[in-house]
Order: sequence, then C-alpha cells, then structure tokens
Amino acid sequence: MANHFYAYISRMRCVKRWALMRNTEEENIQEHSHMVAVLAHALALIRTRVFGLPTDANAVAVAALYHDATEILTGDMPTPIKYYNPEIRDAYRKVEAVASDKLLSMLPDELRADYEPIIKIEDETTKKLVKAADKLSAYIKCVEELKAGNMEFKKAAEQTRRALSEMHMPELDYFMVNCMESFSMTLDELEWRGIKEGNTMNIIWLGHSCFVVESAGWRVVLDPYYVETYPALHIEADEALCSHGHRDHAFLEAVTLSGRDKSESPFTVETVSTFHDDKKGSLRGENAIHILRAEGMTVVHCGDLGHELNEEQLAAVKGCDALLIPVGGYYTIDAKTAKKVADAIAPRVLVPMHYRFGAHGYPEIGTLDEFLALYEAKKIHKLDGNSFELTKNAPAGVIVPRFAE
Repeated sequence: MANHFYAYISRMRCVKRWALMRNTEEENIQEHSHMVAVLAHALALIRTRVFGLPTDANAVAVAALYHDATEILTGDMPTPIKYYNPEIRDAYRKVEAVASDKLLSMLPDELRADYEPIIKIEDETTKKLVKAADKLSAYIKCVEELKAGNMEFKKAAEQTRRALSEMHMPELDYFMVNCMESFSMTLDELEWRGIKEGNTMNIIWLGHSCFVVESAGWRVVLDPYYVETYPALHIEADEALCSHGHRDHAFLEAVTLSGRDKSESPFTVETVSTFHDDKKGSLRGENAIHILRAEGMTVVHCGDLGHELNEEQLAAVKGCDALLIPVGGYYTIDAKTAKKVADAIAPRVLVPMHYRFGAHGYPEIGTLDEFLALYEAKKIHKLDGNSFELTKNAPAGVIVPRFAE
C-alpha cells in the first residue's frame, strides 16, 4: 500500500493563507509553519532559560512544524469565518479531527504512533506554546505588510496584538519586548541600526561632503555647504566643524547652532593638518582632517584632502571605525588615490563623499561608480536612506548612503 503522508506534506506550499486580504507578498502554510516552529522553539527556550520552567523545546518545534498539516485537506479557513460563531467554530474543529485521522492513516503502521501526538498535539504546554507562536507569526505578517505600506492589515495587526497581550504568557511578553522591534526594520536597519549592543553613533550624509555625526544627543555637523547643484541646506546642530574656508565646506549660514555649552559634548575632537592639493597647498591651501571620538569609536572626516598621507598623518587616523573620504578628484584625491589612502588607514567602515551623481555635484568631478569599481560587490552596502548607526559590531565595508532629496 502506498503511504502518501509525506507527499501531502510537501503540498503545504500550495495552500495560501490570508485569502480574503490583499497581500503585498503571499504566504503559504509551509512558510507559515516553518516560522511558527522557529517562534515556538524560541518561546520554549525562553520559558526554560529565562523563567526556569523546563520545557522540551525540540518537541515543541516539531509539533509547531505540523500544526497546520490538516489544512492540506481542509484548506486554510479565514479567521473571520472560522470564528464567526460557536457553531462554525465547533463544526470546523470536527472537520480538523477527521482530517487529522485521515492524514495519520497515510503513514506506515510503524510510524503512526510517533506522529499522532504531534499531529493532534496532546501535551497542554506544547499546545499553548504552539498557539502563541501561531498568533505571533500572524502578527509578524501584519507588521511586515504594514511596513510595505499595505493598510489592509492595520485592523488585523491591532486585533492580533491585543490577542497576544491577553494570553498573559511571560515567555511571549519577553519575546515582544526583546525581539519584536526588529521585524519592523528594513534590511539596512537590521545591519546597521539593529545591532544595538554596545554604544552607537548615528551618521547622516547630507550631500557633498556634509555629514552630521550624533552621539548621546549631541549633533556635530561637518563641512556644511552652499553648492548650486544641491538643494539649500538648513541644519540644526550643537557644533559645526569645517575642513577649510571654501563655501562648499564652510557655509555656516546654513547651520543653526543650539547654543549648548561644549562641555556637554560626548565627543573629543582632534585635527590633522593636510593640504587641499598635492602641491603642499600652493594651489588651494590647507585642509583639516577632523577626528571625532565618542562611545569608544573614532570617525575620521577627510574634508577636501588632496594628497596621500605621510607617516605622521597616517598614524593619527589609522584603524578608525569610520572613514569619510572624498573620491571625485579634480579638487580632491581621485578614486584610485582614495582607495590607496583608505587601504593605508584600514577603517572598518568606509563612506565615500564629494562625488558627482545625477544633477548633484560639480560637473568636473568624478562619479561614485569610478570608486566602487575598485571594490568587490560583496563589500559594498548601498543604503535605502541617508543614515546609519555605527556600532562596534556593525559589518565592515563600503557604505553608500542615499541622498535625501
């Protein structure tokens, strides 16, 4: 006799969830069951490790993996219909019981007894944890749809969140407090903002060579500009630093300072004297590299650096956490020289600046592509926004913020 159990299980991917809702991304019960198993396993471990209630997390995960297996035969009944009234709910439970027996009958006799407590979930603690994980997975789906701008899931998210609260499960509450926030983040935020352990600096690119570096509520703006091809800059900050006096790097009229005393600043600031050209300043004058230290990390802003660094200059900035470096050439070092300087400094994070893109930037300077072509694609991280959080645990590589029009 053929045993069809596993062939039916493989068809879980064909059964869609959320049939009455407009989805930005469809979900099937195979995907859902995997996520429920992950979440149920986590809840069981939290119950054991955090709250001291020994639970077989592996058994819970297996039960969760099969918790919707009967829907291969019944289909996924939308929640508003399933719970419309007690009669429909009770009738559906009877249908599920019949489907469970039917599914178990498709197994070899030798395996049936092992699967019965899994398909029917006989253990009450396991049943409770799987139910919580099932509801949590639904809430995560709602959050992800809302993140994508699909307001169809707004009411479902509110109802599901309320249902989770009403379960009064400490392991579930622990997960909501410590893990749930990450599901509302973009991939960039998971990589750069989601790594919250330890101290952080927020780095914001405002175009050209202008950045805001934030730490502990203190905002430092570097090289505020007036450039005809950029929108007018207006920025509030606690402190302003300029690499040299040209108006595309020292347009202080664009900055409104808070007036706070600098003793409140978490930053220590140092400068390294360099030149704006490779002729010892005879063409364009001097340039200051600014070194900002806070939270146990170092950010180096190169301003309009025009040459490779000597040993003394290099020693002051080597091994920094983030290097903000011009790459466009003509007025500064070009892409190839920027790569040589960056390799010598060996920062953990490298952020290119002072380049031309679209209608922005001086027409005579180079584009970002010329610089990025010098790096492996896997080392380049193009962000959706113009900011990222620098942490000691953040991934290394070339970071390309997106200009906020």
